[in-house]
Amino acid sequence: MIKNSRFFETYYGGKRPFIILILSFVKYFFRRYTPYKNINFSAVKRVVFVCKGNISRSPYAHYKALSFGLASASFGLEAAAGSPADPMALTCAEDMNISLQSHEATHISSFIFMKGDLILCFEPSQAEKLQKYDIPVKVQISLVGLWATPMRPFIADPYGLNKSYYKTCYSLINHAVEKLKSKII
Repeated sequence: MIKNSRFFETYYGGKRPFIILILSFVKYFFRRYTPYKNINFSAVKRVVFVCKGNISRSPYAHYKALSFGLASASFGLEAAAGSPADPMALTCAEDMNISLQSHEATHISSFIFMKGDLILCFEPSQAEKLQKYDIPVKVQISLVGLWATPMRPFIADPYGLNKSYYKTCYSLINHAVEKLKSKII
């Protein structure tokens, strides 16, 4: 067994996120996430990325989707409205030719949902919260990591972690957004 904590932080965001990922794979294999995979892509008009603070994962995915020509937005379930992207997120995004300079966090309470939104969460718990949220229009909900290569039902938050995990996280997002683009366009 690998005991090097740097390995876990670089590739999974730490040991705890690694354990959550393993548990999410168990749920995936027991078909708990089947509804998140059964997407009607012909109905998708916009991809919306959701994470906790809307300062690291979801803004990167949002701007990456825009760079592919997809209608896109993002928000955070616990975002401090108006907050800029995390400085490490800015740096790592720039390394991947994506600018987050103009990003301002949006809280779910001020987000305007639209018919045809595909809501993409980074963590199964976020998708479960959204299913209980009173969304006024018909939307579909999925997990970003189900579309990534390698597939990861749980993509840990890079906030506060090292640049290596940001790169791992953003690489997973790149793969997922590219695959989603091929299904939507």
